[in-house]
Amino acid sequence: PQGWERPDQWPGPPDPMLDSGVYSAEPVYAADASVSLTMRSPPDARSGLRITRRLTLAPETTRVQLELSFQNIADHPVRWAIWDVMQINCAAPDGTLNDQMWVYVPTHADPPYTILYGDPNPQWQPEIVPGVLGVQYRGHVGKIGVANQAGWVAVVDHAAQHALAIRFHYEPGAEYPDGGASVECWTESPGAPSPVPIQSPGFLLEAEVLGALHTLQPAEHSHLALEWLLAQGRGHVSQVTDAGFDFRSFNHQ
Repeated sequence: PQGWERPDQWPGPPDPMLDSGVYSAEPVYAADASVSLTMRSPPDARSGLRITRRLTLAPETTRVQLELSFQNIADHPVRWAIWDVMQINCAAPDGTLNDQMWVYVPTHADPPYTILYGDPNPQWQPEIVPGVLGVQYRGHVGKIGVANQAGWVAVVDHAAQHALAIRFHYEPGAEYPDGGASVECWTESPGAPSPVPIQSPGFLLEAEVLGALHTLQPAEHSHLALEWLLAQGRGHVSQVTDAGFDFRSFNHQ
């Protein structure tokens, strides 16, 4: 969990080791023409963790496999959840705000989302299609958490007609951070009002996937496997499957 009050919270970003430390990198070229890159963090004494990230590109596909793992390098149990953050540049080609950038997240709770930071704002749009929360980027500073059990979140640039999805495994019955959130969305922009002053580098949207909380004994590992899918198209996303995206009609002023 992210926070600044207790030692079982992660006070970032950034931190000097897991965020900003020098990772090792090892490429592997396989006989099937796929290529992988394995990156390992330095050991972090404060959290008791070492992070490994392994990305694999397969030939002639628009899919990326991402395998994440935490290892407890401490001499005592630690309890953390893997948190993967994808940052999206929401600037239009002319440098202005691109308000045709959307995030789609299936919802399985009432209310469909929890505000984790900031005030209510018009970016958060429940039931944009049945069972799916839409987030239209408008540059407000804020963050929400969603108890997403469907195992996917999609980002669509309707102006460029590009779509990106992240697929993941949801663990039923497991404890997730931030009141049960498996997906979170953060938005910011330069000069936008914020409860706490921030220095935003630009028009920024984050699509975040959270793993379940796991207690790791010394030397134990936890894992989270993600798949990134890229496609062309525009429309509200109602579903993401092995076959691709299910786009619904999209009317935008």
